[in-house]
This record gives sequence, structure tokens and C-alpha cells, in this order.
Amino acid sequence: MDFYASNLNLLKKHHPDLVGLIEGAQFGENRVEQRCSEGGGPEIVFTRKDGVQILINDVDYQQELPAQVMTVLNNILENEDEKSVVILLGFSLGYCAERLEEIIGPNSMLIVYEASPELFRAVLCMRELNRLLTSERVKIILGEEPDDWGFVYDFHHDIANGRFCMIRRKTCLETNRVAYDRFIKKYQEQKRLVDANVLTCIRIGNLFADTVMTNIPNIIRSAGIKKLKDLFKGRPAIIVSGGPSLEKNFHLLKKAKGRAAIIAVDVVVPTLLPAGIIPDMVVALDPDPILIRVFKDNPLLRIVPLLCVPQFNHETITTYPGPIFMNSLQGNHIYFWLSGFWEDKGFLPSFGGSVAHTAFAAAQYMGADVIALIGQDLSFAEKLHAGEATTLLHDTSTPDFAKGHPIVKDIFGESRHTIPQFLGFKTSFEIRIKDFDGVVVNATEGGLAIEGARTMRFADFMEEYCDVSHLDTFDMLAVLAEARPAYDLDGLLEHVRKGKATFRKIRNDAARIIKLMHELKILREKHLLRSPKAAEIIEKMEELEGRIENPILRVVSIYRYRLENYLKLHEVGDDETDIFEEPLGYYDELINVIDGFIVKLDRLIGELSREKTIDGLMKDASVPDIAKLYKMGMLYKEAGVLNRAAEHLEKAATKISAAVNMESAERLWPQIRQVYVALVETYLNQYRFYEVREILQTITNLCCAVGDGYSALGADEKIIMEWLRLCDEKIYTWEEQERKMGLLLRQAEVNYGGQLETGSFYFRLKDYEMAERAYKRVISDVYAPGDADEGVTDQKVGFLPSPDDCLPIIMACYGLAHAYLAMGDKEKALNALDKGSLHMARAWDCEIIVQVEEMCRLLTNLYVECQKIDKAISLYETVVSLNPTIRVSDQAMAMLQKETAVRLEDARQIV
Repeated sequence: MDFYASNLNLLKKHHPDLVGLIEGAQFGENRVEQRCSEGGGPEIVFTRKDGVQILINDVDYQQELPAQVMTVLNNILENEDEKSVVILLGFSLGYCAERLEEIIGPNSMLIVYEASPELFRAVLCMRELNRLLTSERVKIILGEEPDDWGFVYDFHHDIANGRFCMIRRKTCLETNRVAYDRFIKKYQEQKRLVDANVLTCIRIGNLFADTVMTNIPNIIRSAGIKKLKDLFKGRPAIIVSGGPSLEKNFHLLKKAKGRAAIIAVDVVVPTLLPAGIIPDMVVALDPDPILIRVFKDNPLLRIVPLLCVPQFNHETITTYPGPIFMNSLQGNHIYFWLSGFWEDKGFLPSFGGSVAHTAFAAAQYMGADVIALIGQDLSFAEKLHAGEATTLLHDTSTPDFAKGHPIVKDIFGESRHTIPQFLGFKTSFEIRIKDFDGVVVNATEGGLAIEGARTMRFADFMEEYCDVSHLDTFDMLAVLAEARPAYDLDGLLEHVRKGKATFRKIRNDAARIIKLMHELKILREKHLLRSPKAAEIIEKMEELEGRIENPILRVVSIYRYRLENYLKLHEVGDDETDIFEEPLGYYDELINVIDGFIVKLDRLIGELSREKTIDGLMKDASVPDIAKLYKMGMLYKEAGVLNRAAEHLEKAATKISAAVNMESAERLWPQIRQVYVALVETYLNQYRFYEVREILQTITNLCCAVGDGYSALGADEKIIMEWLRLCDEKIYTWEEQERKMGLLLRQAEVNYGGQLETGSFYFRLKDYEMAERAYKRVISDVYAPGDADEGVTDQKVGFLPSPDDCLPIIMACYGLAHAYLAMGDKEKALNALDKGSLHMARAWDCEIIVQVEEMCRLLTNLYVECQKIDKAISLYETVVSLNPTIRVSDQAMAMLQKETAVRLEDARQIV
């Protein structure tokens, strides 16, 4: 019987994704030997790449599973109606998988992972697997590096609630331990990722929903992200995250400005802006009010465009003085319920859950085909963020961040601390990068490696990828943000009012059900549940329940998360469930949710009514422009929508400036004072202290110009003086922050180092070719500036470098020698050492003698390591002849001579 053809046909029908792997599996010579066991059953001898043979059969599993496995399975399969997930590592001959498929419940799933497609193919040739390959409860995953992790998402609820187990077939794992360990690791990463998303929803899902409701007026009037599509097409982008390593290379962002799109996450604002680094865009997601701290008292926000989502913190959105772009939401029922009444904002599908992921997605959306990541540590030592963001976002009483957290290896193989959430973020990046057609560079220069991203220094990234024409983005983005989108305010108001009425009806029906339920309980106590009265009550309840099950309840589903889980944990059919108490709990919860939501709807109706009033004012030609703009500004100011208030008050002030001169100032003073005072109060709350001071100076000048001072014009001198004092105080604090961040910036510039540092970086990274390139450039910068390939082999004839130039050359030669040794090229290593030794004669200078002595010792040690004792001795003899006072060389010479004597003695004994 041709088992293979039959099984392959079933695979094509039920598992078509596996056919290519099966058909493409290459059998190594004698890799898989199919044979019969002594008992007549099939077995396989699998030969690993290292030559070790593994005997594979299912003798122990043909009839039953081991007791310890059954104990675990019985625990998770206790109720066969419940879902459960079983992962089997190793297909073997399929007997174990078949037995598991038999005993798991009808709603359960068996995931089988086999690392070797060729082994799986051999089994297809040996046995009929009809039941296994046609079962809807079986998913088979093949290959050394699978990328099919959808089951983690599909069954996360069951996995997280303990209805899950993983069975390891020891014999199968021995066929490819690396692949199976990788599968387990990837599974854990995927689970952490889903855990983080679900926990975020549970933890702040209500806050998301509330913030979306509060932000509706801002959403309808904001420009959408669709205006940014392909805006940076063909240009590189830099995603700036807030990891502590950012302090190492953030100074280079000043050089990158205009040459790459700089997209920063919100927490780096306190680090970048005081240092004079202005990103092209800041991305923000979190509704948590604590995020206000990273924007607070920053007078430069007005020149930084903000990309946010509808659930971003309301106070920050309404205060933010710069251009704002809004992304749409998907999967949010409140947003979906209302979004048909305004122009589509465009949708940027995010991934991974962090603001850095959204920034990456934005760079793709805007057309960047090369994306660099900096500050993306995904790990930490003493603090979580660069600059002072850690102290801004975490109370000083927060315990040690490292306590209880996993320890991981960074890009250099050194231990760092991380948190499970960061590991989930890492996985998300790696998944996204696989599907990205462009180049991703991890230029963080620290932290964890990100698979699929090229690790390199930020300076090298700029040199290689940022050779593009200069582009000033702010004016372009500001114009796009000012374009007013279309919306149907009347339709939206009507829709919300009708929705409120529907919710109120549902709420009242739920209250009537509760009342009827109590009546039914009384009848039960009297043993009258079979009476006509009970039947009448039940019929009425069923009618009301049918009315309550309205699709509009999806809008408040996020507020019912606890309720939905409460019902899932107490499913119908449990004899201990009270048929009265369960529904009462449900409808009580539903009423509470609707009562709270109606309060939010009332507030929204009031806000939309205000927007309608403002729209009416815009169209009213009977009101003078200045008065109209002032009134609109004050409506927004009183509502706390400060950016809209500032927009209208600024226009009013501009018209006043054009119309007023010193002669008319006194006559028009009440109007001037109204506008400017409102503008000052608005600017103060937007942290625009420099502009406030200018306005106050203008007011003071006007007061002085009319001759009678403040009192004659009705200006309150005390208030003006208090505003000036507050401005001076805030400006002083800001300039202190600028000074502090300026020092950090200069420190980064000094410490970043040149090609020697670069060579060391790549050597630690074990990228020896890049290390070689960097060390060669050190030498070529002396002998042939601009020619990175010159240096060790070619030197200018007759050119004598200064002692100061010699030292870096010696250090570069030393680094080259180590790189060549790591690459296994001893000849090149010795050549580099020889070149470094030649420069010793030129390097002696009293100011650098200590460094030269140290390099002499290092070169000598490396000669010894290369078993070139004679050259080591020659180098020291040369050094001593040039500088007899050197102390280290005498001791080292004695050691070398002793080493030489030992080696000569060893050579004689061999002879």
C-alpha cells in the first residue's frame, strides 16, 4: 500500500501549508533509515548532523501514555466540554499524537511540533495517518524555525487559565535539541507578548474607553495620519526610544536633523528638547495622566508635531501647542460607533503594544525604507530611561528595578536586567522586521540584540544611510495639520442622543428583569414555580431579555470585562449554580455600566453642543472678527481646550495688532486687555513662558505710552508683575534644564570616541570585519585621510607622524592584531603587530609616555601569545634603548627571557 501518496493527499486538503516543506525535504545520505522492529512494527534510525544515531519507535506509547503524562492531562481535561490546549514536542511515529487526539475533549486542540520535515516525511511513507491528518483538533507545525504562532493568540485564554500542557518526547528532542529549545523559547516569547496585550486591556481598558469619549471633539477637528502617507518616501528614519543607552549617542541626532526623519517616543522629550534636539515628530499612546510630566514646562513643544491616538491622555492633547495628527482606532467599539460622522483619519496598524512600535509603524507608513533604532535597550541596569525620565515617571520610593526581574545577555554577551514586557516588545520587533522590505538598523549601541536588525554604531548608520538632501519638515507638517477635516456635527449629536435613549431603555428593562426575578424567587420559596403566575413572569422576562440583547451593548463591552469573565467562570450546567443569583449579578452589573456610560454621554453631548455653537459663530457675519475670535477662544479656554483657545486668541491678537496704534491704544484698551490677558493665561498653561513674557512686555509698553500707567488703563499691575515673576521662575528652571542636558550632550560628544572606539565596539560584538575597517581608518586618517582601505600596508614615503599620531596608530595595530587572530589569520595579526612596533620609536613623548609604555606591554604580550618570543624581546630592547628609564620593560624583559629559556629546554627534550 502506498502510504505516502494517501497521506500526502490528506495533507494537501487539510494542511496545505506543510506540503511544500514535505516535498522539499532533502534526505541526507543514510540520514533516515526506515526499518521494522523485532516485534514487526515500524521504527526509524535517525542520524544527526554530528553523526549520533537516535532510535525512534513508539513502543511505550502505542497503547497508553505514561502515568505522569496522564496525571497532567486528567487535570486539564477534567471537563471535556472545556477548551484545552496540548502541545506535543516531537511527532515520532505518530502513535502518541493519535492517542492524544482520542482523549482530548471535542473543543480542545492538539499542537504537534516536529523539527525535522524529512523525519515526518519518512513516517508518512510508513504508516496510514488518516484520522490524525483529517482531524480538526490537530495542528501540525514543521521545520527548524517555524513562524506559525497563531495558536498562541487563538488559545491564549485557555493557556492563561491553566487548561494547557506541553509534552516533551525525550527521544524526539534528542534529534535536534537546538530546534526544540528554540521552539520553546519562541513560544514563551509569543505568550509573553499576548499576555502583555491582554493585561494592558484589563488594566487600563476602561481608561482607554473613557479617554476616547473625552477626546471626541479633539478627534473630529484634528488632521489625520492619512495626510502623512509616504511623506518621507525614500528617506531614512530614526526611531528614538528612551533606553538608558541613549545618553551614549543622542548628540549625533543634531547632525541627523534634516538628513533623516527623527521620530521620537514621548518619554525622550525631557532628554532631547532641553539639549536643543528637535525631533520631526513625537509619538504618544498612553492615556495615563502621568505622561503629562514628560511634556510639562517645556516651551519648545510648539515646534514639535505630535502623532497620537484617540485614547491618548486628554489633558496633554488639549494643552499641546504644536501640530497634532490623529490615528484611527480599530477594534474599539466606542470609536467605531461614532466614527462614521467625521472624515476618516487614516489608520496606522500598530503592533507590539509599545510607543516605539507605533513610531516604527509610522516610519513605514511615511515611506522610510531604512529605519534605525536608538535607545531601544529593552533592558536596564540602574535606571529604565535616559536623562531624568525615570525619576519623572517613577516615584523615588520605587524599589530597585532589578529586583526579581530576569537576567539576559546584551549585544556584547554581558548580563543585563529586563522585564517580561520588554521581551515581548523584542519579539514584536523581530516579527515585524521579517515582513519589512527595507533595512532595519539597531544603532542603540547597547541593550538586547534584535533579530533581523543590523547592529551597528549610530555614526556608521548616518555615514552609510543618511547621505540625502536636507529637508526641513516642520513647516510642511504644520500646514498639513492646519487643514480642517470634514465632519457632520448635527448627525453626530443626533446619533449620540438616540444612543443615550436606547441605553436608557435597556437599563430600565434590566431593572424590570431584576424586579421580576425577585418576584420569581418568592414563588420558588413558596414552591410555586409551576404556577401560572410564575409562567407569566418567565414569559415577560424572556421578552425583556430579547429586547436587552441589543447590538449597541458592544459599545460598552470594555466596561463589562469583569462581567463577561464572571459568566465564563460560572457556565450553565453547574449543579451548584443558583439560577437566580447569577442573572441578578449580571443585570446589576449591566445597570451600573449603563448608568456610568450615560453620564459620559451627557458630557459628550454638552461638548458637541459647544462645538456647534463655535461653528455657528464662524459662519456669523454679523459679529466683528475680533469679537468673534475672542468669543470662540474663550469658549475653548473655559472648556480647557487650550490649543484651540490659543489658535483663535492668536488670530484675534493679530487683527488687533494690525488695527491698533499708540493713538488708539487707550480707546481700544478694554478689547486689547481682554484678548491679551486671555492669551497670557492660555499660554501659561501651555508652558509658553517666553511668549508670555513678550506679551507682558507689550502690555507694559502700552501702559507707559499713554502716560498714566497701569491704573489709567484698568490693568492690574500686581497680576502682571506676578505673571512676570512666574515666567522668570519657569524660564530659569528651563534654562537650568538646558544647561544640565547640554552638559550631558557634551559629555556624549567627548566620550563617544572615534574609530578606535568603533573598532572596540565591533570587536566586542564579534563583527571582526567591521572592527578591521574601523582600525584601518585610524591609520589611514594619519597617512591617507579619506582612504579607509589604506593604513597597515601602505604608508606615505618619507612621512613621519608626530608622537601624538603614533599612539592611536599603535593602538589601532593592536586592535587589528586581535581582530585578525579572532578571524584565524595569524599572518595578518603579526603584520599588524610589526607595523605597530615600528611606530614605537616615534611615539616617545614625555606627555604620553605612560600610554606608550602600556601599549608596549600589550604588543609584547600579544607577540608572546603568537609564539613570537624573539620579536617580543626585540621590541623591548628597542624601547629600552630609546628610554632607559622605563621601569616596566626590565621586569617584562626578565619574564620574556625566562619564557625563552623554558621553550628552548622544551625543544631540546623533544629532540
